[in-house]
Amino acid sequence: MGISSNKDRLFLATTALEDFWDVSKPMLFLGDWCKAYDKKSIWENLDAQILSTELLSMEGYSGYIYSIEVYENLLPVIAQWLNQIHRVQYSLKYWRIVIGPFLLLYIQVLYNRFLYLKAAYALYSDLETIGLESSSYKTPINTHEFFLFAGGSDGWNLQLFTQLLRLGFKSPKSYRNYSWENEINQRVELYGKHLVYKPATKIKLKLIKLISKIPGSKIVGICFPYCFSQFSKRNLIKLMFLSRFRILPLTPIESGDKAAFRENMPNLTLRNEISRLSAPDDFSRMVLETLKFNMPLNFIEYYKEEERISEKCYPYRPDVIINPGIEVDLLKLWCAKHAEKGIKLFHSQHGGAYGELKYTTIELLERTNFDGFITSGWQENDETIAATSVFICEGLEQRKKPQNTKTNKIILWAVTDIGKYSSSYASDDAQCVRQLYFDWQYQFINSLSPNVASKLVMRTRPNSRYYNYIRDLFPTLNIYLPTDRSTFLEHLEQAAVLVVDNLNTTFKYGLSFNIPTILFWHAHSCEIREEAKSYYDAFQRVGIYHDSPQSAASMLNKIADDPYVWWNSKDVQLARQQYCDRYSRASPNWLKEWKDMLLGFADKK
Repeated sequence: MGISSNKDRLFLATTALEDFWDVSKPMLFLGDWCKAYDKKSIWENLDAQILSTELLSMEGYSGYIYSIEVYENLLPVIAQWLNQIHRVQYSLKYWRIVIGPFLLLYIQVLYNRFLYLKAAYALYSDLETIGLESSSYKTPINTHEFFLFAGGSDGWNLQLFTQLLRLGFKSPKSYRNYSWENEINQRVELYGKHLVYKPATKIKLKLIKLISKIPGSKIVGICFPYCFSQFSKRNLIKLMFLSRFRILPLTPIESGDKAAFRENMPNLTLRNEISRLSAPDDFSRMVLETLKFNMPLNFIEYYKEEERISEKCYPYRPDVIINPGIEVDLLKLWCAKHAEKGIKLFHSQHGGAYGELKYTTIELLERTNFDGFITSGWQENDETIAATSVFICEGLEQRKKPQNTKTNKIILWAVTDIGKYSSSYASDDAQCVRQLYFDWQYQFINSLSPNVASKLVMRTRPNSRYYNYIRDLFPTLNIYLPTDRSTFLEHLEQAAVLVVDNLNTTFKYGLSFNIPTILFWHAHSCEIREEAKSYYDAFQRVGIYHDSPQSAASMLNKIADDPYVWWNSKDVQLARQQYCDRYSRASPNWLKEWKDMLLGFADKK
């Protein structure tokens, strides 16, 4: 329904939690996260509208640059304060590794929420809303829980909006409590369990621990969990033997996050000092004010105990550390302490569109916090190290048979999920173009011939939160909802054509496996960096990439009966191969090449 013309009576809904709505008044939904699809029967008949995201979508790159400026200004100040309260003298690099990922992403999350409120109050100056009672505020245990809260918790995002309203806009007219039932259950599930290893695994871990401590052995340690998102267990074992046990997987021996899980009450007397730290502008001041409640417990209250636990979890002594990660705080504490001793830290690309997107915060953190960044074939500077793509080489090894267009009949359409709330800045952030993404899918299906549409199988992300929405939107479409990622390669083996509507890891498999692949996405909602544009221009010339759903559908209609006639043409294969050589390099000797590269890091040191 259209919204009432009486702007002074507007109620601002900042959350999907109905207890924080006032349905007796005309409503403005701050974002589409407020409109949970399973509650459609409740909100579709309200006198309400949703805030337009047109202006917000233009804030992407400028917001990314500004958030980095705020981060670089605040990080040294907060690092100095942490040194003071914990009575340590760690370097800025140490704190950049330990708290940097949380701090930068927190600044971006807060700035994103700030911009939404700014846009709403620019349109309607006298909005009223209901906020979260401060006694209900929840402090995350660690960086990982912050990621989960920021991206998916209605309660925690309501907390952010309430804090921002009180600091920079109009305070809520009233406040209510929230039970945090879902978040508490999630916390127990994630952090309330203890690691239980089989006896054989315990013996292996003890051996790895002993080997890593042999003087002069020059050990390269590949950190859990990131190594297992790339290397299979079989290839990790091969890598160990090829290196004569100089390359070892570093798995946690004990459970972590015990202290913060047991007692999760913030020390507000101590935390109030954060708000008194120096800030260069008003928004930076808001960051500090909200960090009083929102900075993870293991950086302040339980830091000393977490530091001790990290040593017990990772009792290894490598000379080089690979993939320290940005999310697991216990691992980062251990790695940062080794970095203080001169141990080199390297990170490696584990998927995504690294090197291709104009900007992405996760790539920035994985590249700049460490001594070198291993890529899947591309190189931009001395810190980027071109290598073969582990996930592509692993995938090629797992394939059961060559692709055969005569037996493969399905057209596999791999789609992505869009997070409930924006959790970082990236040039493919679909938060502000969510509806555009679904509109393009609708236009694509409606532009297909009936025969081609009957062969189409849409594969969603595992346990997709949009499955019900897509099923209702496309009732005649064959939709497959996987429960995990393990079936993707099996599904891909059945495909005569792969269709991908997002710039992500998925289509790299199609190109690398030499499966006919059609790509389409909105060019302005997925900005490409200059170094990659020539490859996508080539894709567009030969019909692989399309900048409209109608063009992609027209191409699929044209080639569906015999896709390899088009796919095996000289121009298509040249464009495909040139892209793969740079962004998803493969080699039959890839494991040996990785062994030589990793040992080279240790020997060079």
